[in-house]
Amino acid sequence: MEPLDGYLFRYRELSARFAHAPRRPQDRRLYENAQRELWQLAQAICHMSAPSIQRELDSARRDAVAQIRLHIENVGPVVIRPSPRNRPRSWAEFQLTPELSYDEATNGATITSDVARRVIRAHKAQVHHVLDVVRQHT
Repeated sequence: MEPLDGYLFRYRELSARFAHAPRRPQDRRLYENAQRELWQLAQAICHMSAPSIQRELDSARRDAVAQIRLHIENVGPVVIRPSPRNRPRSWAEFQLTPELSYDEATNGATITSDVARRVIRAHKAQVHHVLDVVRQHT
C-alpha cells in the first residue's frame, strides 16, 4: 500500500466517525482531536497529490503568520478576530493552523488584504482538492 492510500484510508475512517460535531459535551474533545488529525492528513494528502497547491498555501500561511506576529493592532485592512464558537470547528475551517484558529492572543493583529486574500484562495483550493481526492479514491 502506498503512503497516500494509508492517509486516505485514515482520513475516510476519521471523517466517517466524526462527520458531525458532537451534541454531548464529553465527546467534544474526541471530535476536536479528530479534526486536528484530519487537518494534518489533509496537509499530507494535498502535499502528495498536488504539491503546488500545498506549497502556495504553506507560503501564504507563513506570510500571514509573519504579519500576525508583528501584532500591529487595528490599523491594517484585515483585522484578526478569532472568536469562541458554540460548536467545534472542522478541519476545513482551520485556515492557518488549528492552534492559531483558537488563539485569542492574535485578536486585533492586522494583516494586509493581499495576504488575507491569498490565504483564503489557497486554503479554498486545498480543501476542494483534498475533498476531490478523497471522493475519487473511495
